[in-house]
Amino acid sequence: MVRLFFDVNRTGSRLEQVPRCFYDYVTIYNNTRYDFTLFKGLSTSVTDIIGACPAYTLITFPHDKLTDTVNFVWEGDTSPLNERCKIFFTEENLALVGEFRPPQISPIPPPVPTPQDRRLFAGLVSTGTILTATSKIIIRAIYIANTAATASNITMSHRRSGIDTTLLPNISIPNNHTQGLGYFVLEAGDSIFVNAFTGTFNISIYGEGS
Repeated sequence: MVRLFFDVNRTGSRLEQVPRCFYDYVTIYNNTRYDFTLFKGLSTSVTDIIGACPAYTLITFPHDKLTDTVNFVWEGDTSPLNERCKIFFTEENLALVGEFRPPQISPIPPPVPTPQDRRLFAGLVSTGTILTATSKIIIRAIYIANTAATASNITMSHRRSGIDTTLLPNISIPNNHTQGLGYFVLEAGDSIFVNAFTGTFNISIYGEGS
């Protein structure tokens, strides 16, 4: 038996020597997208075709045992990966005929839409709870605007299970100025809590969740 492997990813050809007067049959395991045609010697003439095997096909056909040089030619679209065709020259007839299932490309799932940020709260500051999370909330930004005629102070906390973590420790904000806070997360049950303030503040909270 002579066994040959062809790892291919584009149209091409290859010459191979086969011992004369030994092998009567050729079996091709063509698990590629390429059509393989075998020619006698250096020829590519239809009159010198030994046999042909379409893409994704298993087939056995007779071989002229006087032919000792075979030109293997494969044709098809360029592949991003090497694909393998196996060819066997044998004395006996393996009598194999069949088809392979072409590989299926899984469709790319559509992108999962990202929840859009929205305004979670807007209004005047008052002492107590400003916002309570019923599920996880991602806070992108908090803007606290002093609308009083003079500088004013505010103490604000992230409250969890009755325990406060200070976000603004009695900070003074000049009149007509805005204090911003960045990214943090509220778990379910957490709150934004105003402990104390003077003057008048408007507050806006942006993020995602509820």
